[in-house]
Amino acid sequence: VQDVSATEIQSLTDEVNFWKVITAQTGLKAPEWPGKLTNDKLKYYTVEENYPPAQNLANPSRYYRTYPYGTFEYASPGVQDRISISRATDKNELEPETDYYIYMVVKGASAKLSQVYVYNFHTTATAKPKIDLRDGGAGTALISTTNQPAISADIDYAFFTTSDLNDNPIFSYKLSANLVSPLPDGAMGYEDYYKAYNKDANGTGQDYTILDALMATYSGGDVHNGYSVFDVYASQMVKDQVADIIRQSSAGTPIRSSVVTEPDKQTRLDHTKDMNMGEFYYVLAVGHHVSGVTDGFKAVYNIVVPDSEPPRVQSISTSMKKDGNGDFYGSVTIVFNKPVYWIEANAPAGSRIPVAARAKNIPDTTDASKVSVYSILSVLGGSLKPSLRAGVDQTTAGQEFTFFFEQTAPASLYGTMVVFTGNGRIANASGRSDGQVLTFTLMEGNIQTGMVQVSRPYFTTSYTDSTGKTVTVQG
Repeated sequence: VQDVSATEIQSLTDEVNFWKVITAQTGLKAPEWPGKLTNDKLKYYTVEENYPPAQNLANPSRYYRTYPYGTFEYASPGVQDRISISRATDKNELEPETDYYIYMVVKGASAKLSQVYVYNFHTTATAKPKIDLRDGGAGTALISTTNQPAISADIDYAFFTTSDLNDNPIFSYKLSANLVSPLPDGAMGYEDYYKAYNKDANGTGQDYTILDALMATYSGGDVHNGYSVFDVYASQMVKDQVADIIRQSSAGTPIRSSVVTEPDKQTRLDHTKDMNMGEFYYVLAVGHHVSGVTDGFKAVYNIVVPDSEPPRVQSISTSMKKDGNGDFYGSVTIVFNKPVYWIEANAPAGSRIPVAARAKNIPDTTDASKVSVYSILSVLGGSLKPSLRAGVDQTTAGQEFTFFFEQTAPASLYGTMVVFTGNGRIANASGRSDGQVLTFTLMEGNIQTGMVQVSRPYFTTSYTDSTGKTVTVQG
């Protein structure tokens, strides 16, 4: 190394403290004490004649563009910190299993520069990280690497809402149109890929999108096990685009950050303070070995900060009339303060199914194996059977529901209609419910309308408010 002198360490006055420093920097263990040093290869280095010049090191982008370089701010005196030099700078990266010397110069509050320091280190073998990403509960995600031997990885990640992700059309592209060529050594061939991750001639398998491939783990029984399907089969061009979206450039306003994982240890990604309660997020991650450059990818969905408050009735309006033939007709409109989901009364931790405000053509069933969204009609119980007006079906949870009554009114129909009766409960998007019951009882009698009383059909409505109190309204 130019203009650097190396001096072997012969003896130390405070050998104990010396080995504490050496162990912290190199991982070498101290010899048995007392006794003289047994490792004659330890050296300390002195930069002679201010080489390289301190003022040049303070401006590395000008003087040392052909070398990896960077600036680190040390803002916590007395606390050990990490300097990351794994990032690409002008395409200059550290090579694995290589000896390096790092030159450093320090500047404090004043403009005066310190002497030049130099430190030597050896990079380790690298591997593309096999990223494991999963729901950590309560709006967090857990990330780790599953490589053997275990590695540390420098990972960037982003939390995307569904709408943010949909604003980036690349995630809906078909993986089959963006396959790498040639395939990685040892990976399943294209024929097996199409059987496993695409529709074959018999229509079996799944037609994976880029997003599907990011969330799926490859399991071909070879050296690529544990990577995402996207890692194994996506072209480099698509990988570069996805990495750029996660790291810095995308539509929408994702929550971005980075983390350095430790070998064989999960790290919790917690951004609940920045997330919308009750909204579902995707987490996308990309990263490489701390001493490497090759990226691995993974994604997970259904990350949500639980909403502890179930939907509450915000307003109810009814309109019932009776014609000269004794037939009654009218409507009921219920407005909740948030979208309504259905859960089983006896399985509150089970699936939450969105209840659509308009779902006239969706089968009238609460069999989750047949439908992914319930019609409001399928979750109403009691003797009254309302109907829905024709309209565009919805596939998301509704917040305002209107249903209609048009039928003859024999005495047997003057009964109770119960919303979410039987084995169902009203719940929010997080599945939270307190067992509230919403009932409409059809009555007939005198109702005060302005200054006069009118004899007509009407509903007595009963529901639970946010305090747990039962509210009853006639109208």
